[in-house]
Amino acid sequence: MTFIGKTIKGLEEAAISETNGKLNSPGRVEFNTLKECYRTLDSVYELLTSFKFKTLTDITNEIKKLKLNIEGTYKCKCSFESHDILTSMEVEQACGKAIGENNPLNYSPKDYNNTIIIDIVENKCTIGISKDVIPKREYRFNLHNQTTPATLAAAVIKYLNIKKDETLICIESKDGIIPIEAALQNINVSANDLHSNNLRNARINAKLAKKEIKFNSKEILKLEKSDYIITHVVFSKKKKGPYKLIHDIFKLAETKLNNKLAILTNHPKDFETFKPETIKLIENKEITHKKLKLNLLIYSKV
Repeated sequence: MTFIGKTIKGLEEAAISETNGKLNSPGRVEFNTLKECYRTLDSVYELLTSFKFKTLTDITNEIKKLKLNIEGTYKCKCSFESHDILTSMEVEQACGKAIGENNPLNYSPKDYNNTIIIDIVENKCTIGISKDVIPKREYRFNLHNQTTPATLAAAVIKYLNIKKDETLICIESKDGIIPIEAALQNINVSANDLHSNNLRNARINAKLAKKEIKFNSKEILKLEKSDYIITHVVFSKKKKGPYKLIHDIFKLAETKLNNKLAILTNHPKDFETFKPETIKLIENKEITHKKLKLNLLIYSKV
């Protein structure tokens, strides 16, 4: 069997590592062995067929050829990477009816046992059966308005390839999603935030995730040495930027960093402006998660 996993565009390497698979297309990986859980994927489906198309009729004609080895009711779920004409609702309804023409199944969009995925990227359509191997992440109870998507946090952690005997500290951890996802990958992680409300919410989320994480409110420059440092800094140019925070992050890296500094941000040029000569940029990855576009900056000491 072949499975397709949807992941972070630009960080496919993390999902390839977790699935032992290969790149299928931007934001998608392909693999052959299904595990119980994947943290770097947003969804997984068993591949049935893939084809190029021009019209909705082309899609429904291909779907009518399918013989599905499933039981019970089903619904169709359409995901678009980009398309100018079709809408997800019309694709789902047309495909739902088309499947029923050649399969003894009941189309039931509200009460269903199976989900048929129609994955559309430009003029390529891939059809599959959804697999329930993505964690619910019910620990995400108290969220910050700039929370890091859990799949993105997990993918960045996986991409850094932190060893078991190495340490990670998360600066400005907000609701704790990044350190929690690190702990769920068995990383020795601690977290910092100067705001008491953030710390309270992060501790609640960590408790729900059943992970012991050391949270603290120390000034950044008073933090201990660590092999890796990670932070997520998103801000608006219309408001005063977090330039003291950027300065302090680099200052901490100059004195306390053993390996790499990873920064998720929407304004990479501002970090380059404040970067000291003792720190060098080794990677700048443009990443996309759904409608969120960020840069992952990875630094090391000169």
